[in-house]
Amino acid sequence: MRSMPNQPQVLPAGANTAVPTGVLDVTLAFTPRPGTPVPDLCALLLGTDGRVRSDADFVFYNQPSGAGGAVRCVDVSGEGGTRAAVRVSLGDLPPDVERVLVAASVDGGRFADVTDLATHVVRVDAHDPHGSGAFAAHCPGSGGGTETLLVVVEFYRRQGDWKLRSVGQGYAAGLAGLATDYGVDVADESARPTSAHTAGGTAGRPAPAPVSPPAAKGADPTRDTAALPADLARRIDLRKERVAVCLEKKGLAGTRAHVVLVLDASGSMYDVYGQGTVARMLERLAPVAARLDDDGTLDVWLYADRARRLRDPLRIPELRRWMKQFRKWPDNVGVGNDEPVVMRELVSAYRRSADGLPTLVLFVSDGDVWADDEMARILTSAAEHPMFWQFIGLGNSQYGVLERLDTLPGRIVDNCNFFALDDFDSVTDDDLYDRLLGEFPHWLAAARTARLLG
Repeated sequence: MRSMPNQPQVLPAGANTAVPTGVLDVTLAFTPRPGTPVPDLCALLLGTDGRVRSDADFVFYNQPSGAGGAVRCVDVSGEGGTRAAVRVSLGDLPPDVERVLVAASVDGGRFADVTDLATHVVRVDAHDPHGSGAFAAHCPGSGGGTETLLVVVEFYRRQGDWKLRSVGQGYAAGLAGLATDYGVDVADESARPTSAHTAGGTAGRPAPAPVSPPAAKGADPTRDTAALPADLARRIDLRKERVAVCLEKKGLAGTRAHVVLVLDASGSMYDVYGQGTVARMLERLAPVAARLDDDGTLDVWLYADRARRLRDPLRIPELRRWMKQFRKWPDNVGVGNDEPVVMRELVSAYRRSADGLPTLVLFVSDGDVWADDEMARILTSAAEHPMFWQFIGLGNSQYGVLERLDTLPGRIVDNCNFFALDDFDSVTDDDLYDRLLGEFPHWLAAARTARLLG
C-alpha cells in the first residue's frame, strides 16, 4: 500500500474540503479475503446539467481515459504489487466539467462482502508519481450494504476552486445503473460493463463493451437551469433572485451555509404528496440552497417511523426528476411520525462541518407531534452545535412543542423557530423566504458570540 502522510484529513460521508488544483489519486483500502470480490474504480465527468457531456466522459477499464487524459484509470505501486486508482488532474479539466464522480464496483458479489472498505485521496508529487504530496484525505466506512457500486467521492467546482466531498452512496444495479442515471448510453444488457476481479486473483477483463460515439449534450455552462424545461428554468431563476434580495435585506449577502430539508413522510402526508404539494415545495426551496449552500445543493431526509437520508443531494439541474419522484408518497419509512429519530440522526450528521459552515435545517411536519419532552431535550443539546432548525407546519394540526420553541429553557443560544402554513401554495415567494430566513440572521449573530462559529 502506498505510504500516506501521518495525519490525513478524515472526511465522513457528506463532509467536504478544499483540494489543491493538482494531480490526485483516488484509491481504495480494504481487507482482501479468499473468494470475495475486489473492487474496480471508474469515474464520470459531469457538465453543468449534472450529466455527462458525451459517452466519452465515462472513464473505466475499457475506456481508461477522459478529457484528454485529465482523468485516467491507472495502476499504482502498493504492497503486494499494483492496485487500481483513478488519477484526476484538476487543472487540466475543461471549464465545462463541473464535477467528477469516482465510484467503486464489484462483480459477482456485493459491498457487504468487502471488509474494511475506505477511500484514500492523495496528491501525487510532480517529481515522484508514486509518492504522496502535502494533501491527503481519508474517507472511512464507504460500504457494507447490498450495493454492487458505490460512489465514493466527488470533486466539484465551487466559486472557481475545486472541492472534494466524501459520498459513500451506492447502486444495486452496478455500473449500468450509474451510467444510465448520468446520461451514458448503455446499448443493451450484454454490453454493460462489468468487473472481472475476485480476491483469489484476476480472471481477466471481459471484451470491451461498446460505448456510443460522443454526443454533445448542449448545456449552457453559465446557468444551472439550462437542463430544465424553459418555464421551470424561468421560475427557478426568478426565485433565486428573490432569495438573493431576501438575504441582502437581512444582511446575509455572501453568507454560506449548508441547507438540509427534512420531509414528513408519515401516512397522514399521503394526499399532500399525491396532490403535488411536496413537489412544488421542492421547486420553491431548492433556490434557497442554490443561493446559500456551499455547493448549491440541498440534502433531503425523509422520516416517519424511521429516518432516511436520500442517496444524492438535490441539484437544480436534476430538479424536474425530483419533482416527478415526489408526486407520490414515499412508503419506505413507515406510517407513524417519530420526529426524535430523524432529529438525532441530523445532529449526528451535521454537528461538525469540515469547512466550518453552519447548517440550516428546514424541517417540514404536518403535526400530530407527540414526543415533546424528547424533542425539547434534543434541541437543547443541539444548541451547542452550529445548527439552526426552522420548523414549518403544514395542516395546522397539533404541533406540540414546536409552538413553544421560543420558551425552551437551558439553551446557550435560541437555535430554532416555527411557523405554520394552512395553505403552502397561497404564500408568496417573498413572504415564504422572509419567514424561512427570518430568525436565521439572529441565530448567526448569537452563534458567533457564543463561539459556535468562526
